[in-house]
Amino acid sequence: MKWNLAILLIAAVFTVSAQNPVSPAPRRPGPPVAWWENPVANGLTLTDAQKDRINHIVREHKDRLAAERLEAERAERELEAVFNADTVDMQRGRTVTDQLVKARGELTQDMVRMTLRLRSVLTADQWKSLQDRNAAARATKGGRGRERSQGSKTAIVPHGPEVH
Repeated sequence: MKWNLAILLIAAVFTVSAQNPVSPAPRRPGPPVAWWENPVANGLTLTDAQKDRINHIVREHKDRLAAERLEAERAERELEAVFNADTVDMQRGRTVTDQLVKARGELTQDMVRMTLRLRSVLTADQWKSLQDRNAAARATKGGRGRERSQGSKTAIVPHGPEVH
């Protein structure tokens, strides 16, 4: 669990918060914020070479993560429609469930790969600093981790960059 939270934290440091995937209205993004201006990243004393490498890694993954997130969101909406139908189509439900599991798996796999690459850019001291900040954030939030609320549903999921 500690490892998962660390992955989510480092991903949050280097990416923009994700949109709510089930929201019917598109969210208007604010101005892009440089990841190094993120309060969690401040004080890591990243070198220019580290910043360049991190930017390169995020750029390499951004489009693929956005496409995978859109596919997962599409499958979530389709599954929601199956649940909300007057008559439940079990076969369609199974098919959409398989699509959703595949889409989330691909998104998670790419997110973890990107995060692992980002971690490889940091020194051991910078990584320790991020872990310490993560622990402090968990204590402040009451140990809940990174959550996304959807009405009465709450999911803890990895988030990638938002497309601007």
